[in-house]
Amino acid sequence: VVVACMHGAFGKKTDNPVLLVIGDSWGSYGWHDLQSVLKDKGSNLTVKSYARPGTTTADWAKKPDLVNQIVDENPTTAYVWLSIGGNDVIDFMPDCTKTKSVDDCIDIILPEAINNTQAFLDPMFADHPTMPVVQFGYDLPNLEENVLCRSIGEDVIYGCNDTASCINPQFVKLQYLYVDAMAKLYPNNLNSVNLLGSLQTADNYPGVSITNPDLSKWSPADLMESNCIHPTREDVLHPGEPAGFKIIFNNLWEAYFAKLE
Repeated sequence: VVVACMHGAFGKKTDNPVLLVIGDSWGSYGWHDLQSVLKDKGSNLTVKSYARPGTTTADWAKKPDLVNQIVDENPTTAYVWLSIGGNDVIDFMPDCTKTKSVDDCIDIILPEAINNTQAFLDPMFADHPTMPVVQFGYDLPNLEENVLCRSIGEDVIYGCNDTASCINPQFVKLQYLYVDAMAKLYPNNLNSVNLLGSLQTADNYPGVSITNPDLSKWSPADLMESNCIHPTREDVLHPGEPAGFKIIFNNLWEAYFAKLE
């Protein structure tokens, strides 16, 4: 069902250069704020999102030609933002860590995620060998701001008991073991950007900088949605209020797109 629903875009039809969003809920929740940041920076990129909440690398690998088809249907595509991998962890780790060590579980899920990602990127790169893809390993969650978040924190890694200093060092491996590994597999195409610590830095956590978060603490609650894993979005009814996604994408602009100008 998920695969059947993945082919359909959010975003306007355009002849401008397009930034395609592929992947999970960080893409489907965040693409509006990405478009807002690009507009603020004077970019003529138009964001079109094909991302679907809850999807894993395995979901996208079930239809390996889909990403290539999406690029083909958008002939002015200039970039692809790939947001994927988080749900692989959320779906797999709770049960696995009940009977195996965290490292053993990572040794199982990591090669699966990498192989799945290659399965849907290889056809696209075969037909579009110069297409740039940008990927980053999210930012730290906040698993203590409400009952739902604490429930996720209790379950996601068995034995961590919703403790930031136990969960976060594993969470950041999405960046270091997965995203960075994908960039090494596609050195001419896939660009790994490290935005960890973006939200903590914006809230002036001591000793923190972008790429160097405090792993003993969560991202700030005021910049995270009540669903615990997504930054807040720009609110047209309350302009000027801080939006976590805009902080993320401003940092993405500085770390990646600005250097291409």
